[in-house]
Amino acid sequence: MTCDQYRKVLARMGLRQIDVSWIMGVTGRTGQRWANGSTPVPQAVGLILLALEQDRISALWLRKHIKDAIPYSHNKWRGGKWWGMEDT
Repeated sequence: MTCDQYRKVLARMGLRQIDVSWIMGVTGRTGQRWANGSTPVPQAVGLILLALEQDRISALWLRKHIKDAIPYSHNKWRGGKWWGMEDT
């Protein structure tokens, strides 16, 4: 997925770069780099965005599993749950 395709998918879904960063478990700066082309959009990210766009998976389901798979995520553990996570 090119940076132009990435930006178009985000626009079609009404997502901001920070939304995708949260969903993918990366920093906001990483999302900016994907959008401006300074860092290539990983193939997995492109595939996940297309699956989200086609309603094959939900953002909250994906975020939960990314959090579980990537324990070193930049998210904060607050009050016995991950900050920003809704109950799933």
